[in-house]
Order: sequence, then structure tokens, then C-alpha cells
Amino acid sequence: MTMKKVLLYGLLAVLVAIAFWLGGYAYFVGSDDWRLAQETIVNAKTVTSEVGNVEDISVSPLGFSYRFSGRGGEVRFQLLVRGDSGESKYKAVLEKSKGKWKLIRIEED
Repeated sequence: MTMKKVLLYGLLAVLVAIAFWLGGYAYFVGSDDWRLAQETIVNAKTVTSEVGNVEDISVSPLGFSYRFSGRGGEVRFQLLVRGDSGESKYKAVLEKSKGKWKLIRIEED
């Protein structure tokens, strides 16, 4: 195999991997679990006492993981929360049971 073909196949593999990652990230951003995590964080007293009124919540591109089994599953987020009095990092864990998401814990990272 020529060097040109090796580079072409390598580039193709990288592009496919990026496409899968972007698809997963797009799914994540529009998911019910992400919306539940955002709503819970905005209203959590532990968060608002640390950062004030929440202005922005962001997740690292590699800061989430999903595990599914049938209608249940678990998701873990690593979040950066910015508020009007500062910012802080948090970890959130949600579980899905019988088709419904529930926040299990949120803690400062």
C-alpha cells in the first residue's frame, strides 16, 4: 500500500470518528436528561449559594458518559456553571428508570 493510500484511509477514519462524536454531542444537547440537569442546577440551593444566579451551564466536549440497558440507563456530566458571583465545576449523575430521568446527585468537582 502506498503512503498516499495510508494517509487517505487515516484521514477517512478520523473524519468518521469526528462525525460519530458530533452526532453523539448533538443527541446529548437535545436530550431530556440534559434539560433535567440544567433545570435542577439552576434551582439547586447548593449551586446558587456558590455562584449566585446561574447565567450559563457548559459541559466539556468529553465531559459526559452514557450507559443504557433497555429502558433504563445512567448519565454522568462534568459541568462548568457560571453565575453572577462566580463560577464552579460540578458533577451530576442522573438515572433513567421506566422511561423517566431522575437526578441522583450533584456535587462540586
